[in-house]
Amino acid sequence: MHINAEMADKQVTYPDKRTSSTPRRRRLRRVAAITGTAAMAVGLGACFGPITSGSSTIAVSCTSFDSSQNITGTFDAEVAVGVSAPSWTGDGDDIPFRDATLSGVGTVDEPTVLSFAIDGASPTGLYFGRNAADDGFDDAQKRTVTAPIGGTVTASFANVLLIHVNGEDVSYDLCLPAAGEDTTVISLPVRANPGTTTTTPQ
Repeated sequence: MHINAEMADKQVTYPDKRTSSTPRRRRLRRVAAITGTAAMAVGLGACFGPITSGSSTIAVSCTSFDSSQNITGTFDAEVAVGVSAPSWTGDGDDIPFRDATLSGVGTVDEPTVLSFAIDGASPTGLYFGRNAADDGFDDAQKRTVTAPIGGTVTASFANVLLIHVNGEDVSYDLCLPAAGEDTTVISLPVRANPGTTTTTPQ
């Protein structure tokens, strides 16, 4: 079972090192550092657009299982599913998916795995985990765009696995989209890099 863990940024510090340097050299180093940072920001910003959210309400059919994976019942429900991703992207870019949301089945107190199917990017599966110690799907995952310019990358609801723990007794609910449901949650158009310019002959 996937256990979600937040990654903390680690800052590395170094002892103060004093070296002889002229004011002119120090200014040049500062300018170079600022220019390099700005260039990196422009480069990163050109990879994909701002993060936006998509959501959809989907009818699901759920099957309940006991700890031996024997079917113990079925029920129907309606889930509201969401995920955030770039508003557009470029061919071959690594794009993030994050901030997944789920309501309608399960509770924040029980382990849950929310799955999406990705079209136009690789790998084609996307899985977000939530456990009892964390009431949100805080995973952030990247996928590599395979769709061509003019195409789209689509994330669609695949299923949700609910895990019920009662002492030593564990049971499960697996919810799949009902037949005929539109499962699309978010679509990203694939565009040419906005930093690319075309020169027209005079």
